[in-house]
Amino acid sequence: MDLARDPVRVFLLALLHLGLFAGLSSSTSGWTYLGGATSGVAYPNFSTAPGAAHPGSLMTAGSSWHPSGLAVFGGEGVLWPNRTRASMNDLWLFDVNSLQWTWLSGSANGNAPTTNSTPGGRQASAMAFDADANVFYVFGGSWYKAITNELWAYDARASRWSMLPGSTTTHSPGNYCPPQPLPGRRSPAPLPISGEPPG
Repeated sequence: MDLARDPVRVFLLALLHLGLFAGLSSSTSGWTYLGGATSGVAYPNFSTAPGAAHPGSLMTAGSSWHPSGLAVFGGEGVLWPNRTRASMNDLWLFDVNSLQWTWLSGSANGNAPTTNSTPGGRQASAMAFDADANVFYVFGGSWYKAITNELWAYDARASRWSMLPGSTTTHSPGNYCPPQPLPGRRSPAPLPISGEPPG
């Protein structure tokens, strides 16, 4: 079955708690195994070799549709070799044609701090993709005991993150008055997989 060309569109489900990735076709009402661990915990592979890279098991990762498949950002992962749980800041893209992951951005180490040019590790962020601008947006999320209302944009053409105007402090209550309203911190952020599915 060609998942990318299903005439009734393809719906993908990332069962990332186990690192299992599967597809559900709306035209056949059947599941197709796409890759990933089928038991236990999957550890991320940040290899640059073609077809070798993949995210590990993740909980509460941000996700968004992309014209070529599904994008995933952050979440709580497990790192090798100490099997430590950590908040991740890696950005991945799954291509439904090649059935391969591409590591777009982020640290191979968990709990990366936020810098002026990169969002730090976080869980439960809202995520969306602007196909016209080729930009991913990530809002909110949490790490340790902190909750943020940061808004970040990742320019896929330039391979560059930028923080958009907003709060740079954790636990911000926001501002609900003009002239510069700003949403407060939140986690989990309220968006499931967003955007238009490939097809």
